[in-house]
Amino acid sequence: MSESIINELPLDYLAGFFDGEGCCGVLECFNKKTLYYKPYISFSNTNVNLMKFIKLFLEKYGILMKYHEKKQTKHWKRSCSLTSWNITSALNFCKLIKNKSFIKRKQLELVEEYCESRNKINPRRRAWKRYSEREINIYKELKSLNHRGVNNE
Repeated sequence: MSESIINELPLDYLAGFFDGEGCCGVLECFNKKTLYYKPYISFSNTNVNLMKFIKLFLEKYGILMKYHEKKQTKHWKRSCSLTSWNITSALNFCKLIKNKSFIKRKQLELVEEYCESRNKINPRRRAWKRYSEREINIYKELKSLNHRGVNNE
């Protein structure tokens, strides 16, 4: 895709697309006996070209997303997803669209707060640092907000 086309995606469109097709939060993970949390940003859609376009667009802002494609089956269309588990990418994404988001603004604000908190505690991420009570509460609040069937208002 040409550079000029990639520059034309309005942030309002991206925020609306994320409100409808995206998700963000903090995931609770286990590695052997260690509990840890990591932020994520994710989009899913069946329009492969649009998803590739969004991936290139986000890279301009330092937001690195992994592209994954699911093949078409008998009952499902081909689809793809963009996902980032990187604190810096999640933080950049939140800062980029949170003020343009209507539906998921609260989630974006919480993910941003979580990422900023982790960066203050451990800016170089060279050693694991204990999670603050606020960071754990952010995880719980996001889990509640992202629960299916829950109205975010």
